[in-house]
Amino acid sequence: MNIVWSIARWVLAFTIGVTASLWIVLGTANITVANREVAKQWLASSGMYDNALASVLQVSSSEGQTNSSLINADILRQALNQTFDASYLRQSSNTVLDATYDWLEGKNRAIVFTIPVQQKAEVFRANLSALIIPKLQALPVCAGKVTTDSNDLTCLPAGINAVDYAAQLTKPSSDNTFLSTPLSEKTLSQGFPDLGWLPSVYSWLRISFWALPLLAFVLGALYVFISSDKLRGLSRLGRQLTLNAAVSLVTGLFLWFASGSIDLSQAVEGGDAQQTQVIAGLVNPLVRTILPDIGRALSVCGGAVVLVGGLIWLGAFLWQRKAKKPPMAIGPKDPPTTPPVIPDDVKPQARPQ
Repeated sequence: MNIVWSIARWVLAFTIGVTASLWIVLGTANITVANREVAKQWLASSGMYDNALASVLQVSSSEGQTNSSLINADILRQALNQTFDASYLRQSSNTVLDATYDWLEGKNRAIVFTIPVQQKAEVFRANLSALIIPKLQALPVCAGKVTTDSNDLTCLPAGINAVDYAAQLTKPSSDNTFLSTPLSEKTLSQGFPDLGWLPSVYSWLRISFWALPLLAFVLGALYVFISSDKLRGLSRLGRQLTLNAAVSLVTGLFLWFASGSIDLSQAVEGGDAQQTQVIAGLVNPLVRTILPDIGRALSVCGGAVVLVGGLIWLGAFLWQRKAKKPPMAIGPKDPPTTPPVIPDDVKPQARPQ
């Protein structure tokens, strides 16, 4: 019978440890990735809106380099950066994040959003024209005819000024679909797997954050109840909670203070220049922003469990010491003293007057 109770206590202790560790993880997730405002702050604080477009365009232009001396990759990158500035990228990103979290929270049945990038088409053309006009003005006037779609101009066609010629060169062709339609969840979700299970996980994440502490309390009370020595069982329970949570606390402190200078580009062996640039411009800033925040949240949740477990452990220890302390020894009481009885013949006689 003792073996059965020992196994039961071991199973309960293991379940309590897993429950506490799971609550720490879920608590960290609820504070960080499950919070839309935190996700928005991550993107803003990391400088993503200032560097993301430039890094992507740098890689794209490197993969498809053009020999055009007029509208080259650098000119296109500058025009796009001027058209889609950090404010526009932040607003568009927040639109996508709000639609995603509304879906996760059950407010909408699907992710639905629209980013009207087609409204920026004329702005992009104007920015592109402004960048190539100085180059056209520096060219000499051609003696013969020059096609308006030339990629290697050496002279400016006669009879047309640089401003008008720039407008002709930047005018989109009939088969050009760039910035012609708005971005939506359909265009951005192409190639992504079905993630219809995520809202259920998100809901379970929220519910478990409050349900797990109640479960741990019930299991802890049962563990103490079936212990032969209640105080000793309470002490073991507090010790296990403290030691389990201490691992999360140390990990959180490490992420909090040591991950701010991480450089993942050093970890990519044999990476080409494009990969290194993406990591340096996109991945590193995000990681250096997200990991310290996750470490801080992990430290808070782990520290809370360490505090609770430590108080239980210390309280049970002090209670045990008090219970085992022997009572103070009290000697027998002295018998009450009575005045001696003096016989009448011994009593002193009154002196005559």
